Amino acid sequence: MHISSRQPSKHAADGEDDSAPRRRQVVWAGLALLIVAIAFGCWLGFRAFEAKSSLDQARSSADRAKSALLKGQTEDAAHWADNAHAEALDAHAAAHSIPWNIVAAVPWLGSPFKSGQQMTDVVLGLATDVLQPATHVGTVLSPDHLIQGGRIDVQELRKQEPELNRISAAAVKLNVAAQSVSEPGYLSLMRDARSLLQIRTYELTRLLQNADLAARLAPLMMGADGPRTYFMGFQTNAEARGTGGLLGGFGILRFDNGKAVEHWGVRDDMALMRQLGALPGAHAPVAAASFLAASTFTSLTATNCVPG
Repeated sequence: MHISSRQPSKHAADGEDDSAPRRRQVVWAGLALLIVAIAFGCWLGFRAFEAKSSLDQARSSADRAKSALLKGQTEDAAHWADNAHAEALDAHAAAHSIPWNIVAAVPWLGSPFKSGQQMTDVVLGLATDVLQPATHVGTVLSPDHLIQGGRIDVQELRKQEPELNRISAAAVKLNVAAQSVSEPGYLSLMRDARSLLQIRTYELTRLLQNADLAARLAPLMMGADGPRTYFMGFQTNAEARGTGGLLGGFGILRFDNGKAVEHWGVRDDMALMRQLGALPGAHAPVAAASFLAASTFTSLTATNCVPG
């Protein structure tokens, strides 16, 4: 019997010795990448949780600040506005952190994160440029404090008009930014948050625009510089008239320093027309004959009639 043994060649042994370290390197590299991916995911998840938590707190503080403003509680409003600002800063920092920026740059996959960054920009702008300055305008945003004893404080409105105008302009810009927040794609939670932000920002902008308009017009119209008197005519389209229709009645309003000091209405009252000197005497000019025939001097409803 012949027994032979075969020894591995030197080259084969060297190949096996070289491949083992390479396999170990691949395993260690893969393990390192896995650890990095897990750490990155945890980091991103923590920042996402931090952003959501801070945004929720900022919204709650902003609602409390708004409620305090409408009640004229300026100190409480300032406190909650400062809280909203601090929480908005935290949310903004979380949404612009390194892991968030990396994921937001990925097409489609990062669309919710990109939307989140835009939303935190708007929330921080609202807290900084709208909510905090609004606490400095005093009680002009509180109807209960602005209107007392049947009088609107038109002097305070006029005093705060420049600041209200700046706040309103800032709110308009932020509303445009809110309506332009990109579609968050596949994440329904972000879509709901985006819709809520857009609705809240629009409502706040309308409120501030109305306050700004009132501050610009009310002092002048309601007698801040002296008594103002207004005539109000009420027309119907029962018959065609050059001014729009029959003058069925009218009213007189007189304001002085924000309060209606006189107001009354009349429906075709002949005595009042005589008092106003609107009725002609017995010797009316011949040129007025056609108007007399149309009862323009005796009937209130015909005062805006032009006879053919």
